[in-house]
Amino acid sequence: MNRYAIYAGNNKIYKQQKLSLLKIFGYIYSLGIFLKFGLSSLTASFIDVGMFSIFMLFFSKSDAFHIFIYTFIARIFSGIFNYYANRVFVFSTKEKNKSSAVKFCLVFFLKVVLSSFFVGLITNLKIIPTIYAKIIVDTSLFLLNYICQKNLVFIKSDQIS
Repeated sequence: MNRYAIYAGNNKIYKQQKLSLLKIFGYIYSLGIFLKFGLSSLTASFIDVGMFSIFMLFFSKSDAFHIFIYTFIARIFSGIFNYYANRVFVFSTKEKNKSSAVKFCLVFFLKVVLSSFFVGLITNLKIIPTIYAKIIVDTSLFLLNYICQKNLVFIKSDQIS
């Protein structure tokens, strides 16, 4: 255990070189951001499913075309909520930036395409049931989505150099 001493007046303060308080606070801060991201995503999912359910209830048409329309509209609203929640609440980027909105839309669209593709692929290969494929694929995409939004979409000005 490598230790070094910092003298403050007559007091010796010992710190471990590899695990400083700043690192611990950094990990806690990062975990907090990730948990807020999860909460934002969960809320957006509730909005998505809730709006889809309302459309099904009021319009009661369940053919493939209407299901696509309901899904599309619900995803637009949940995506708008998710963008603003992530911009303000999760990543604390208060400035209005068209660039981040465009990047968010690209990541959002890519996530929908990848989810559809991989769930369809796994389902067609009959590896596992569709619902399990959806859970595995969307959980993986959730982690990828977090990384993309944190490092590409909502970049803080002090991170750009």
